[in-house]
Amino acid sequence: MTDKNGDAKLAPEVVSNITKLELANNNTLSSRAKMAHPNQTADFESFWQSYPRRIGKGAARTAFTRAIKLAPVDEIIAAAKEYAAHCDTTGVEKQFIPHASTWLNGERWDDDLELEVKESIKTMGWLNEL
Repeated sequence: MTDKNGDAKLAPEVVSNITKLELANNNTLSSRAKMAHPNQTADFESFWQSYPRRIGKGAARTAFTRAIKLAPVDEIIAAAKEYAAHCDTTGVEKQFIPHASTWLNGERWDDDLELEVKESIKTMGWLNEL
């Protein structure tokens, strides 16, 4: 079907769908904001930037959502920063740093880092005896 100008005439439901698509495409959100994960928060981003090994962001985000139900966000982020500093001072290789999701799922923000240092010194002493 055509109108008096010779243009194709569309059925009302087609026009309605086209209008909906145009409205959906004209929203003011940036493409990055549209693609953002629904659980992406400033708190998680702060944790993610603090943690020394950034692998498996999706799994870490899920684990973080669960972890903040168990402990205050500030405590988790502070512990992640402390753990990053601990890894730097003890010279832990990246491959031996657990993924963020593993660290969160293990509730490692409660770990005693001093005990960990003492155990590694004992192990090095044992290796030196060989």
